[in-house]
Amino acid sequence: GVALEEFLPTLASSGFLHEVSPDKFTWAHDQVREAAYELIPPSKRKMLHLLIGTKILMNTPEEQLEDSIFDILPHMTVGQEYLQSESQKYEVAELNLIAGSRAIKTFSFRSAAGYFLSGINLLPEDCWERRYKLSLDLYDAAIEGSYAVGDFAQLCTLVSTVLSKGKTLKDKLNAHNNQVRYLTSTGQSEGGISQCLVVLEELGEKLPAQLTNEVAVEYMHVKNLLASHSEDSILRLPVMEVDNKLAAMEFLSLIMSPCSNTRPQLGLLAIFRMVKMSLEWGLCDVSAFSLALYGGFLVSPFIRDFEGGYRYGNIALKVLDRCSSKGQHRVSCE
Repeated sequence: GVALEEFLPTLASSGFLHEVSPDKFTWAHDQVREAAYELIPPSKRKMLHLLIGTKILMNTPEEQLEDSIFDILPHMTVGQEYLQSESQKYEVAELNLIAGSRAIKTFSFRSAAGYFLSGINLLPEDCWERRYKLSLDLYDAAIEGSYAVGDFAQLCTLVSTVLSKGKTLKDKLNAHNNQVRYLTSTGQSEGGISQCLVVLEELGEKLPAQLTNEVAVEYMHVKNLLASHSEDSILRLPVMEVDNKLAAMEFLSLIMSPCSNTRPQLGLLAIFRMVKMSLEWGLCDVSAFSLALYGGFLVSPFIRDFEGGYRYGNIALKVLDRCSSKGQHRVSCE
């Protein structure tokens, strides 16, 4: 018999295929492709798709996998019921993670969420014991995807799994983060605040649930700290590198939205805490946010320090430029 690779040029010269490159051919017309597909017995089509996807995967260099993922995964998905071993299921689950991540880059959030959930559905029951990192990555990505498309019922289910299966606080932070965002966006402000307070305490930056004079004390402390820093000395502060402090800054910023209407005093305390942490531990992108909020507080009817408000707003912009130029991003704690 003739090998398929040897027969393809003949099909191309006959007008059935179009030669893209010496090793890549496409159907000359959709009707030709459909006619050829109809010749395949329906009972064998899914298996054929799996074989085609596997063939493309085996011939795709690792560095080209992301670019070829949408040529591979559709075939694997059609034939996934014929995946027999756990290793095969893990491999296709990982392909779904790659495809979903690629879809996120093009803002195709609904497609991305579908890929992530398809990957999760392929995971065996003992996946958290056998392939912990892959399981966590898929669940974290699916949580993000579910939030992006507004599927909050699915999000809650995924979050619950991560919070029960996650080994460390770091592994649970993305789930906590999206849970707070979900609670806030659905009007459950107190729930979002409570969740932030729990996480902040675990991160070593406890805020009191009930306030007495803490806001005034923290304000005076931050005011005195800032008085000893010029604009240049603030901009020369090191980059914040301690992971749990970076994570705490993230959750302090998250608490601002639910606090805005229900517990503004707690929101002020969070602003002062973020500014103090920036001065003590270094700068990150949230530092710019906190300095801008601090400037906004200074121009409020309570203080009416318009010069100070302008000053810290201007410093906030410069801090943001500095952090952006250094590629400083929010990270999680160990």
